[in-house]
Amino acid sequence: MIQILPGGRFYDYEAKYISKKTNFLIPAPIEDSLTLLVQQAALKAHEALGCESFSRVDFLLNERENPVILEVNTIPGLTARSLLPRACEAAGISFLELCERMLVTAVLKEIRRIHA
Repeated sequence: MIQILPGGRFYDYEAKYISKKTNFLIPAPIEDSLTLLVQQAALKAHEALGCESFSRVDFLLNERENPVILEVNTIPGLTARSLLPRACEAAGISFLELCERMLVTAVLKEIRRIHA
């Protein structure tokens, strides 16, 4: 999990792609119980939308520290500043391994489709 601290008021285009003031806390400094709750909600959202292989689920914590889903991103970025590769790296999955997993998953899906 990643906590984003934009240098300005919003996590806008400037904060996301240009600013050097944006900080990414990996892993997010939250309680283990909240981490588990967010992970479970992210997986449920991923599955409820019929996502396959990977997605990135974005949350905000409201004033009571309850997670609120903002969006499920089915095509997350793969740039040096993108969140999915950063989260994977924190989980011990290199960028190369992430790309390999994506390719293998796509190939296996196509093989299943052909043989269905």
